[in-house]
Amino acid sequence: MTFAAQLTKYILAAMLAWVPINNQTIYGETEAEVRARYESTALDIVMSVLAPNEPWIFKESNGVKEALELASIASFEGGFQTFVEDGSCNQKGYTPDGRGGCDGGHAFSNWQIHVYGNGYILQEDGGLTSVDAENATAKRLNRPVSYSPEDVIQGKSLIEDHRLAARLALHLVRISWKSAHSLCGFTGEDCGEPRNIDGHLVGGHPKAAQRHQRAIDYERSHPFVPEPDAAHPFFGSFGVVSMSFEE
Repeated sequence: MTFAAQLTKYILAAMLAWVPINNQTIYGETEAEVRARYESTALDIVMSVLAPNEPWIFKESNGVKEALELASIASFEGGFQTFVEDGSCNQKGYTPDGRGGCDGGHAFSNWQIHVYGNGYILQEDGGLTSVDAENATAKRLNRPVSYSPEDVIQGKSLIEDHRLAARLALHLVRISWKSAHSLCGFTGEDCGEPRNIDGHLVGGHPKAAQRHQRAIDYERSHPFVPEPDAAHPFFGSFGVVSMSFEE
């Protein structure tokens, strides 16, 4: 079994532990339908993390930490719910139930991504920019824009291409860790230390910590141990994977 296949199986097991199948079947899906969606999501996560030119976020990583991080975030944000994945909650007139409504229809995919700057554009070095930012740069430098229309990612793109959604989430997570040493940039929280302002506690980014900690806890109780002859697409064969989650 390839490294990617083993990692996909590992991420699937984590997803099932965090959001069991029976959490979904009570809303009308069959077990087979739920498992098929989960398997597809796990594969999308792994293939996004292992895509060429996607630098690791964490030290001494090989993609396992990043894959767990993405899966953990999704388990909190969209909960692997079908109405989130198929974009139902993003349709005009959608009536949300107790599971939520995708931030009034403005958050897309399992990672509940808000699209800013008139559309995102993935960069080759693992970075991220937007249409507005690229247009401003082109105007300042008096040159044509460096992107084509098919490069622009909108909410509709994330509903139609779940792997693209996972890869965009990876870029957003990478930017958040690089800039704030936390997922707070992704969760939209105050990235400062906890403090009291006018009688209100702000900062500390608890949602970011909660999502990150779930990934850490799962690895501690279920370490990823690839088969000895499993070839990583970039590193060749190796043994037990270290998971310190230090960025």
